[in-house]
Amino acid sequence: MIHLSWSFIRHRYRLYAGTLLTVICASMLMSSCLLLMFSAIFGDKGPTRFQQADYLIAHPRTVVAELGEDRETDDIPVIPPLSREEITEIERMLPGYSLYLDLTFYAQLLDQQGNLLLNQGKYRTFGHTWSSYALTADRLQAGRPVQAPDEVVIDADLARQSGYQIGDQVEVLTAAGIQTYTLVGIGKDEGGRAPFQGAMYFDASHASLANQGLPTAIGVKLNGASPLTEEQIERIEESMQVNVYANQSRIKADSADVSLDYTGAIAVFGTMVGLTFFIAMFVLASTISFSVQQRFGDIALLRTIGSTTGQVKRMLITETMLLSSIGAIGGSLLGSAGAAWLRQMFVDIGAIPSELTLISPRMTIGIAFGASLLISLLAAAGSSGSATGMDILKTVKGEVEPPAKSRWVRYMLGLIFFGGGLAILIFTPMQGGMGVGMSFIVIALWLITASLCGPILLALLHAATRWLLVLVPGAALPLAMANLKRNRSQLVKVAIPLSMLLAVNAVMLLTSTWLMTLTEEHAAERRGGGYQIQLAGGQGIPLPFVEQVMKQTEIRGGYALVRSSVVVQKGSNLEEISAAGLYESGAVPLLKVVSGSLLDIESAGKIAISDAWSRSLKVEVQDRLTLRLADGTKAEFEIGAIFQRMEGFEEILLPWRPLYAHSDQQLFQQLQVYQAPHTSDSQFQQAIRQLETDWPPLHIRDFSAVEGDQDEQRVQRMALYIMLGISVLFTSIAVMNTQFIAMFARGKEVQDLRLAGATTQQIRRMFRWESLLLTWLATVLGVAMVEAVVIPFGLEQDGQWRWGFDSNLYVGLIGFTVILSMVSGWLASFAFMRRSEAWTRS
Repeated sequence: MIHLSWSFIRHRYRLYAGTLLTVICASMLMSSCLLLMFSAIFGDKGPTRFQQADYLIAHPRTVVAELGEDRETDDIPVIPPLSREEITEIERMLPGYSLYLDLTFYAQLLDQQGNLLLNQGKYRTFGHTWSSYALTADRLQAGRPVQAPDEVVIDADLARQSGYQIGDQVEVLTAAGIQTYTLVGIGKDEGGRAPFQGAMYFDASHASLANQGLPTAIGVKLNGASPLTEEQIERIEESMQVNVYANQSRIKADSADVSLDYTGAIAVFGTMVGLTFFIAMFVLASTISFSVQQRFGDIALLRTIGSTTGQVKRMLITETMLLSSIGAIGGSLLGSAGAAWLRQMFVDIGAIPSELTLISPRMTIGIAFGASLLISLLAAAGSSGSATGMDILKTVKGEVEPPAKSRWVRYMLGLIFFGGGLAILIFTPMQGGMGVGMSFIVIALWLITASLCGPILLALLHAATRWLLVLVPGAALPLAMANLKRNRSQLVKVAIPLSMLLAVNAVMLLTSTWLMTLTEEHAAERRGGGYQIQLAGGQGIPLPFVEQVMKQTEIRGGYALVRSSVVVQKGSNLEEISAAGLYESGAVPLLKVVSGSLLDIESAGKIAISDAWSRSLKVEVQDRLTLRLADGTKAEFEIGAIFQRMEGFEEILLPWRPLYAHSDQQLFQQLQVYQAPHTSDSQFQQAIRQLETDWPPLHIRDFSAVEGDQDEQRVQRMALYIMLGISVLFTSIAVMNTQFIAMFARGKEVQDLRLAGATTQQIRRMFRWESLLLTWLATVLGVAMVEAVVIPFGLEQDGQWRWGFDSNLYVGLIGFTVILSMVSGWLASFAFMRRSEAWTRS
């Protein structure tokens, strides 16, 4: 069977060129995106700074809830600190071992001009008590250890960038404000220092700057003692409810901020893998179907000489798998080679960290190869099953319409997929990022519906355009209409990829741009003008500075926010929800309050929750809600207000003290101030600029003139446009490929038309009319699906009807689809007729 299939491929290789091209493109894009996604998932998150610790003991970064007989866990952003009782018990269980407490807190060095030293933007800096120094690979290259509260040791990188030397007075920004220290030591990296974090070491009196003043980890050094046995480790973990980390897992005992965050990269490349798989499945099904159609003569001959249906089917599948194997190998290798180029594109716009390092491509090549073969196998099985199930006489005649029974099965399946998409739109929340993902699923289900029920759509098109026969003279349009009626199952395979090109990419464009636009608008509404104060490149603003700013006589008031997340129990599940802690000084975020009042948040210790989550959790004002804070601490609050959900803002608003006290940085991420009524504009702006002079690290933005975070929005839009461009390019190649294959599968039809007396010009005009009608159907179908998804999506966000959110690009995408269809149809017919004429003359 393999020998026979390979012989057919070698002697009729032109029939398989389109299939080979599709497999190469699909496997190439899948291989690139898989390699980048897997590099983000499994790649190096940065070496641990605990190089000299044999073991690290710390609580897991998870919260556990007992739900009846089940235990539910969820991740939390902060490692819970070890209590003093736990520290004492660990010391008792490990006699003879050297133990070191690790306390980590926010600390950033200021340069000699008073600006934050950002270490060239490559990593963050943290403060540690001196006991942590013994766990690292650093050794003092100059100076001495810390011995007093006003002394500090910094690592060699920070010393080199700042130019500080032993004995210099240096300024350091911590959660307690800016303080001056004497530089008494500079550490030298002996190899293995985590390259993504800078380190400063302080006296033990700075322990109060850490989360609750307690260590998050205990480092264990053997110093000649025996390594811990598995029994010892199990006993410690079970009795203390902690984890014991060794080797590469030691990084899990460090702050989450020191690990490189590849969440965005995983989302981007994961989305592209899913899109590629879906598009390839559709296009390969069409191209393989057309390739099989061109083999109808061979199939009829094999059936006539006694080949069974199973033998013919196996031969067709074997041909496809042999061809797909060649294309998948070549495409996977090309994709792995091109992954570095794709990575650099996203790095250049700031969408992913530059530290993302590509892993070995062997696994991703194998997965891309297997995925390509799986898609080809499914497509070949369906096409070969349809072809071998037809009557031999119909196969000889070239009739390609499936039997009535199989058509009704397809129509019923189509209704099921359509109902599934409709149910998602009706019953699934479509807000935010989840709504974007659900929109893709709905479009996918409806495209499957269109492919299954395509003959019905073409029948409707035929009925709707019959009036053109009266207006358009000549035989070309009647021939085109007759083909629409006769070859509906095949022509729909040309129209659906066009609808897919428009629908998939338009939904990606419209839903994503609308979320970005809505985030900007809602942020402007919440601020209501005023000024936003940030630390340039810093991770947040310390409490002393917030209090100092609020005392300015030119400032009417303002508010500050601590951003974090909390965990809440919903039914039998734990859900992580974004949260903000409110520091109120005469102003609150301008949220649309549904019930209750935001004025009770800080003063009465109550919380506010978005309307979406109040419905989800089935809670109202005055109900009490139990939350797990960032480090897993349980706290109960009364609900004081319910506000309308706003894109870009947290779902729960709490008093600032609980979130601040249970975070590992104790900083405010946003500070908003407003002008006092008695102060003139010039006085207020002068006071604001004086703050920048007094505090060089500050970065103050006037939001009465500027709306939104332009840098972040620019990165998001650039990433979206790159994804959109890649998707449009891949789908366009697939569409053109399908059009050419479909055209060259019509050799017998053209011969019959010539025998019936049709001229070359009439056949060319017939093809142009067909292309026009199919383009019209595909465009209307694509726009209908897009609007059926986008309008409910927009209503879910802000209750307003919108047909599109980025009209220029949307209209441009529609125009591109129409032009691509017409041009590729004309080129395909031109190339086919040239070849047909040459064959006729020969």
